[in-house]
Amino acid sequence: MSRGTLKSAFQCQLVWVGLVLPLLVVNLSAQRSVPGDAKLPPSGDLGARVHGVVLTQLPDGSGPAIFVPEFQLYLEDANTKKKVAATVSDARGRYMFPLQPPGTYNLRWNNAGWLEGRMAPPLNIQSKGVYAVVAATPVRNNKIGVVWGRATMANGSPPFYFDEYFGVLERSFAHVTDTSGRNLFSAVVPMNAAGEYVVVNIPVEAEVDVQAKMGKAISDEAQVRGQSLRTGAVRVPTLTINNTPPVLVSTVAKVRGKAIERATGATEVECVALAADPDGDALEYRWKTSSSEIVGKASNSASWTLPTIPGWHTAYVLVSDRKGGYATGQLSVLVAEEAAKPEELSMRHPKVVATTHASLAAGPGPLPGCLVFPNAQPFLSIKQFTDVNEHDADNYYDAVDPNRARRTLGQWWRQNGFNATTGLAATEVRAAYLNNNDLGFGREMHLLKKGDNVAGYVTNYSTDPNADVLHKKANQDPLNADLALQADPRNAIATVCMEYSPVDGQAPNVRVVKFFVFAPGKSPNSRIARAADLDGNGLKFVPYLCLNCHGGIYGRHAGETVAPNDILGMFASFREFDLETYRFARPGKPRDDPSRGQPTAGEQAIFKQLNDIVFASNPESGIKDVIAGWYSGGSSIQNYGYTPPHWPDSGTPDTPKSLYQDVVKKSCRTCHVAFGAEDHQFAHDWTDFEQFKKWRALGVLQPYVCGPAKAMPHAQVTYCRFWNSDPLQPDFLKSFQTTGWAPIGNCPP
Repeated sequence: MSRGTLKSAFQCQLVWVGLVLPLLVVNLSAQRSVPGDAKLPPSGDLGARVHGVVLTQLPDGSGPAIFVPEFQLYLEDANTKKKVAATVSDARGRYMFPLQPPGTYNLRWNNAGWLEGRMAPPLNIQSKGVYAVVAATPVRNNKIGVVWGRATMANGSPPFYFDEYFGVLERSFAHVTDTSGRNLFSAVVPMNAAGEYVVVNIPVEAEVDVQAKMGKAISDEAQVRGQSLRTGAVRVPTLTINNTPPVLVSTVAKVRGKAIERATGATEVECVALAADPDGDALEYRWKTSSSEIVGKASNSASWTLPTIPGWHTAYVLVSDRKGGYATGQLSVLVAEEAAKPEELSMRHPKVVATTHASLAAGPGPLPGCLVFPNAQPFLSIKQFTDVNEHDADNYYDAVDPNRARRTLGQWWRQNGFNATTGLAATEVRAAYLNNNDLGFGREMHLLKKGDNVAGYVTNYSTDPNADVLHKKANQDPLNADLALQADPRNAIATVCMEYSPVDGQAPNVRVVKFFVFAPGKSPNSRIARAADLDGNGLKFVPYLCLNCHGGIYGRHAGETVAPNDILGMFASFREFDLETYRFARPGKPRDDPSRGQPTAGEQAIFKQLNDIVFASNPESGIKDVIAGWYSGGSSIQNYGYTPPHWPDSGTPDTPKSLYQDVVKKSCRTCHVAFGAEDHQFAHDWTDFEQFKKWRALGVLQPYVCGPAKAMPHAQVTYCRFWNSDPLQPDFLKSFQTTGWAPIGNCPP
């Protein structure tokens, strides 16, 4: 088993996300800060990061586009030809170089068995990130052949597991050996996160066997003989690794043998997990909590002394079969002034509050009737590399808050013009709603503009924070909007804050977007949190989690010092308020009352004010375009039918405008509109149909949406709505055709 310790809001709009309960709460007591003489430079002197993805479209069109891991790349100064930086792609084919000064650079690669290459034209680095798609081509001729294929676990899920909170990275490898007796070839090739692999540089005379391995689990061998290597890239039949991940059946918190969801602070709680392994393997357990110590971490039960701060607190469990299979789950307890009454200690919990890539692959998903497919990329992790850890969050907070003046929610309120006790401000704009295309919580939103600075916070509410696995805490209950309107702190889950303002002690005219997470609940004493679990799929660290749908780049690696340029160079954005995706508070009305989907004139006016403030926070151009388009001509009523001008209407069913309205607006714009901080050569904020066409032609669109990884849409609820939509969005996408766009074709569920 190759388990490694990781090292190498608002959220997805999904707009304005707040944080779902479970949050890792930490007391950042150690004094760390940005060096005192480090100052934010003028933006023109900043430079930028180069990042992107490596994929290969196999020769002769013999296979799909495959993301290539462990592919070496380097940057050279285009004028001096001096090599200035090097990096390697990760398990998802992604790569990132350290921030580089402004200038012109060549992006190059030279890997054994692959054609040497250079990106054309050279990359012009100024002050915004440069995204580049590297198309790698294997060497294939009358002497050298190529083998490719895919492996799965026994239940069909990808042989890959990554959990940044527990520090686990489990990868799979293709072991290739020559059986001709001449020892012509031998290699161990890393698979990508979808279980795909490409083996290059194989002598055509070789007779090779291919076997997949993950931890202690292996597959049967597949044979490739020399004659087939001469005919083209050879596809190996799918390799099945002889292991099925464990299944976490339930988690429950108990006091004196009775299941509870609520208790007083300092109560000793027994945390119990029930798991099963389809293969009969012995299981190993690890426990962690969001806010205090837990005892007995190695067994299926652990003793947890609850914190004294009121609010929801969470314990997490990781189950391993020690062969590469994992399952994760969590349980939450409300710390209240009074414990639950005996009649309240019912078995409402344990509903299954568990997540396993085994059960997700085979069964129902987070929304009733939603099919969830094997997903090699955990939701809301596209901005994270597999070396992130809790120290990244510590260093980030110290960089954006060097005076440590925002370590509780009350302190953050005070610093940003809100009352330090109530969180209110005289000139704030406030709204309550449910984002029905997001994580399913009621949102109590506060936004305040003071001069050129903008500050906002959102508190999340749910009718059932311990909702079962079918809802994954995002239970989409319209009554959550009513809870947000009532703003009762006893129902609050967590609070996420954003600022557009200078960093304390730095250049007063240089404003940046900053993220802060506080938990539990909405109390002046709520403490800063390193990480958040937005959808029941595990804790992910700040700021990477936030950037998934607020855009921007943050490329620090474990142990690296955070420089001022790292903060200034993020280019994250406040997000627009999209009323078409909301449900509104209607106390006393049934859940399905039509008025919940129709904003009143007063609500329209409030959200117009909120969008005006967002527009003033200097967000990316795509966000500005959408807001301006919604309210064109001075209207105060949001125009849901707005389509950017570069998605033309040809008057036919297969028109770019219809693709935008039926697919992009509903399932792609939710995050991509914030991705404007990129070089236009590979821009992907989807403000222009030509961008979409280019990514289709590059072969990137298909594996992200339709391939085994199925990483898009990249948030759980949006993902489910895409695959369960009526009419079905994947069907529209795969059959769409217009000038310069051939049908994608197969896009299987």
